[in-house]
Amino acid sequence: MNITFLNFYMSSLRNMFLLSSIAIGLVGFSDRFSYKKRQLVKIFAIGVLLMAILMGNTSTNIFKEIHLKNMNSDELTPSDKIILEQSRIFPLFAYTYSGVLAVLIVTLVLKMLKNLHIK
Repeated sequence: MNITFLNFYMSSLRNMFLLSSIAIGLVGFSDRFSYKKRQLVKIFAIGVLLMAILMGNTSTNIFKEIHLKNMNSDELTPSDKIILEQSRIFPLFAYTYSGVLAVLIVTLVLKMLKNLHIK
């Protein structure tokens, strides 16, 4: 049995982590700009964070479908069964990280709105 779909999922999760780290770097780097440009960079970073969440959740849904299909296969070797059984926890990591990113987005938006009322 070919369980290489796990490679797809790990690659997608890695891309989600990389995208979010780029966005977090953009937020930190935005302090070097003037106010208007800083807000624009933060809006771009929020868009990148949303894209990371979307990528993680989409790949997780695809993973869950393929995982269910492969768990019921008769062609699984004993080692494949162990790997598939242990991989059931992977979506939990993706959903937890997506939740952390969502909290970060809400925090950024609230901070930007607060700064709009002060200026």
